[in-house]
Amino acid sequence: MIKKKICTHDGRFHCDEVLACTMLRKFTEHFREAEVVRSRDPAVWAQADIVVDVGGKYEPPRLLDHHQIEFQNTYPNYSVRMSSAGLVYLHYPEIIPNVIADILQKEKLPFQPIATQ
Repeated sequence: MIKKKICTHDGRFHCDEVLACTMLRKFTEHFREAEVVRSRDPAVWAQADIVVDVGGKYEPPRLLDHHQIEFQNTYPNYSVRMSSAGLVYLHYPEIIPNVIADILQKEKLPFQPIATQ
C-alpha cells in the first residue's frame, strides 16, 4: 500500500495547519496515518495527495489554502472566514463522528451524570 502524503508549509507551526493535518491523519479513512511533509516548494506540493494551509489556492478537495486575498469563504450559516482546518472539516464531514467514536471506544471521558436538584 502506498502511503498518502499531506503537505503543509514549513517554518513555524501554527494551530491551523497542525489541526488540519491531525484531523486528516487521525479521523479520515482516506488519509489515516498519512505522511506529513512540510515545504513551500511547489514541486513538493505536486507530489502530495492533499495540500493544506500553503500553495495559495483553494481548489477542493486537494488544495485547501485560505491565504488568498479574494478568499472569503465561511462555514455555512456563519460569518467568520474559514481557516485551513475549517476547510478540512468542511470537506471531510466524517471527522466529528470519528472523533466521537474514538473517544467512546477508548473511554477517555467516563460518563458521569450531572446531579439534578
